[in-house]
Amino acid sequence: MDERRTVLQSRADRANKMSAALKAETDRGRACVGDAFVDELLKELFRRRLIDRPKFVDELLMVNRALGSFSDRLKLAYALGWIGEETRKDCDTIHNIRNAMAHGLDVDSFDHHEVKGKLDALHGPSHVKGRLVHRRDKFLVAVHFAVLRIWEVLDKSKNSPVATDAPIIQHT
Repeated sequence: MDERRTVLQSRADRANKMSAALKAETDRGRACVGDAFVDELLKELFRRRLIDRPKFVDELLMVNRALGSFSDRLKLAYALGWIGEETRKDCDTIHNIRNAMAHGLDVDSFDHHEVKGKLDALHGPSHVKGRLVHRRDKFLVAVHFAVLRIWEVLDKSKNSPVATDAPIIQHT
């Protein structure tokens, strides 16, 4: 039970840091911080679910490698059935918003026309989503729910066993 308490305390600390960073940032900064946090959790998911060979898995997660991008990690986590469709769509939208704001010099607000529609498409829970007036709040709720969903998957995850090679039968 102490291990679970440690995990929960660590998550609470990380969530508090993320929340503080999100509050302190501009909309553009919020998009970058929220996306980065979700990306770190996707990496953690792969480290937890793939074989227990940290160096090998970390190499896969490096830029220009098989799982080197947010989009690649997201697509594969979905294709493997680790995350659901709603989580995939919201994470993809969070990432698209981040890209629009990071690469568009004039896209500096969640109310910008390039970002409005993306924010309105977020799935967030309907009982919360309908009460959110500001697009910034929709973004923050989407990030927090994506984090909670991925943490739920992480709780149920363990490393896959390392496969053994099939014996080769030689005929003489």
